[in-house]
Amino acid sequence: MKLSAICILASVAQAAWVVENIPTTIQYVNGGPQLLAKEMASAYRPIYNSKGKTGEYIAIAYRSRYLYLTQRQGTAWSTFRFDDNGRWPSIALDSGGKPHMSYFRTSNQKMYYAHPVAEGTGTCGPSLTWACEEIPTTLYGAPKGRSAITIHGSKVHLLVETPYDNPWYTSAVVRMTKTIGAPSWDTTFDVVSVAHDIDSLAIKTHEDGWPQALIDHEYLDWFGRTSANWNAIGPLDGAGAFDISGAGHPRICYRDFAANRLNYARVNGTDSYWTETVVDWDIGTYGLCSIAIPEAGEIPSRLNLGARIAYFDDSGDVIKFATAPVLSSQPWSTETITPATGTRVLHLHLDKEARPTILYFDSGMLTLRMIK
Repeated sequence: MKLSAICILASVAQAAWVVENIPTTIQYVNGGPQLLAKEMASAYRPIYNSKGKTGEYIAIAYRSRYLYLTQRQGTAWSTFRFDDNGRWPSIALDSGGKPHMSYFRTSNQKMYYAHPVAEGTGTCGPSLTWACEEIPTTLYGAPKGRSAITIHGSKVHLLVETPYDNPWYTSAVVRMTKTIGAPSWDTTFDVVSVAHDIDSLAIKTHEDGWPQALIDHEYLDWFGRTSANWNAIGPLDGAGAFDISGAGHPRICYRDFAANRLNYARVNGTDSYWTETVVDWDIGTYGLCSIAIPEAGEIPSRLNLGARIAYFDDSGDVIKFATAPVLSSQPWSTETITPATGTRVLHLHLDKEARPTILYFDSGMLTLRMIK
């Protein structure tokens, strides 16, 4: 009886979803819109007091023809044009909710690290409220464009794509670190892996401070660092996203290239292979996903410990939401949230009570949206 009750409660879908349009600036060239494509990154952090959730910090960096940044602290959005030549942004929030961003400037082929400072003291942004620091190429070589940033405590971790002289592997992915507020980057860096035709990079850290990285190129490759070396599990034949369980294990959602299925892949302990489950049997040729794992230490009920996946079903032009079952032998609980035409960017975030926030760009409607 108790098990039946748990299964019923776990399969209950979110009662109501609210869709909100986010202010977006889209440029037009030769009569056509400059779409965001995949050049959008977001960061989210809920704000709490003794009575629970009171608000949220949200930061979204996106490129139309120019690089823009939009933020929300509380209820109002603020958007400004950040860099006319900025591309491939990645953004993260520190423990105080302040955004930190990495991006590539095409006018001089340089990589930049940007963060807010006191008004009038910065080198970029409105009223010089941001510092845009060129990342020295002497540390890692010339950048190719893509990067990924994350923050753990006072430490910034940055992945950078750099050229690699090999007939097949055209890029190397290196990690750099810096202490927030320090005048320069740490002098050491490490090579995560070599790759070919990189589509995207992602980096996150577990609560113990060790980083994990996901490289999306001709395959989906995961890497984790727990000592002096990066270790890999994979690869997977698809494109997707990852998060980290409370125990520090990677969890991945991805679209299988061969069958266009949405798969969930997990690994535990010292396993050197992925255990996979099909979440949705057909999400179309351009389906994509984002995955989030609830924070186990903050959740009042173990019913919330399963992974959550938000995904775009290209076969039906809809955004869907999936919740992992209590027992691995059971199917995932999925629901359709809203129509979305040609969505190409999607990010899922969870608060401390596993309540979802989904940020996505509807390229058919030219609208950046948030669903809660």
